[in-house]
Amino acid sequence: MVFEKFVQITFVWYWPGLVVMQQVVAHRFRLKPATIYRDRRASWVLRISGVGLAALYASGVHVTAQSIPVAVRIVGFPLMVGGFWLTYRSQSELGRNWIPRIGVRQGHKLVTTGPYAYMRNPLYAGIGLGAIGSALITADLLASVGVLLFWSSMLVRIPYEEAVMQQRFKRRYEEYYSVTPGLIPRLFRRRSS
Repeated sequence: MVFEKFVQITFVWYWPGLVVMQQVVAHRFRLKPATIYRDRRASWVLRISGVGLAALYASGVHVTAQSIPVAVRIVGFPLMVGGFWLTYRSQSELGRNWIPRIGVRQGHKLVTTGPYAYMRNPLYAGIGLGAIGSALITADLLASVGVLLFWSSMLVRIPYEEAVMQQRFKRRYEEYYSVTPGLIPRLFRRRSS
């Protein structure tokens, strides 16, 4: 019973916490307007799935996978916390370059430090890791569907975003792309030449 209450509190506060964190980062760096590139496919997948899953969850529709042992569910907590930390570090490292949509701003810089030295998409990896953790903790099949929809939309969004970065940074991005993995980090920093 105590574990179930912990699960509810953790799950309920994790996702709003991500939204608040994004607003804090935006305010901290006083982000200015940017040139936004529309990726309607990934955006609509996220919007529709997010609203649909939130409506189902709020209406009390829960499909709990009772067969998942508590020990496995507990593993979800460090994944969720690690995902939250990676998301925060990634947004902080981007600083004024962070944009909630695909876009670039005047004076936009290619960030290759911090988590970006280990992988090209640590922000998405962090959100996805947190989503996997929360799905494990809750053992809710709707949360698992949410994880699948999130990663599906990222598989559509990431190539589009990387094309925008390639267009903006040209050769520098090609070099970064060739030595830095996408979503699964390398264990050691790459050597700078």
